[in-house]
Amino acid sequence: MTRAIVTAEAVSAVADALVAEGLEPSLLLVQSRIGGSYTTVKRYLDAWKQARAQAAGMDGDTPAVILAKGQEWARSVWALAKREAQVQVQSMKEDARAQVEALQADLVGAMAEITRLEGSETAQAATIEAQQTQLRGLELSLIQAQALANRVPELERTLGEVRSELEAVRQQATEHAVHAGRLAGEAEALRAQVRELMAAIRPTSQ
Repeated sequence: MTRAIVTAEAVSAVADALVAEGLEPSLLLVQSRIGGSYTTVKRYLDAWKQARAQAAGMDGDTPAVILAKGQEWARSVWALAKREAQVQVQSMKEDARAQVEALQADLVGAMAEITRLEGSETAQAATIEAQQTQLRGLELSLIQAQALANRVPELERTLGEVRSELEAVRQQATEHAVHAGRLAGEAEALRAQVRELMAAIRPTSQ
């Protein structure tokens, strides 16, 4: 916000207006109407008061006691303005101190929040890494399962061939068993013939 520009003419006009209203043109009253900085308004108001005092002195009608009272009043007004300025400065210092303390508290809170967020970020990074490791394992399992699925027709074909070979072997075993039985019967018949021949040979030789 732009500070109002105060001129000597503006201060004099306000002071004259206050006198016309029957009010004492104090520094704070003039400043409240015209704005501006304390130093600038005081400088122009002092010049206005000095000019009025000089004008009153040239008239020759103002008693010395009145001039002395006026100077005493001016000093009291200055002392009052100085005290009020000191109070304002002290209030501004206290406000500034409170604002600094509030900002420091906010800073502490912000640092704590940053620390919390950093910890949360670290935990999330660890979780993401674990999930990525699990995902890689699942992808490998999927590749292996797809490879096995692709081999299923081949395995089924091989199993069919093995079953066919097993059935052929079983059939051959059965045929061999029948042939062996037949051979066993023939052998038994031959043994019977041999026994008969042996029996026939023994009586003749006696």
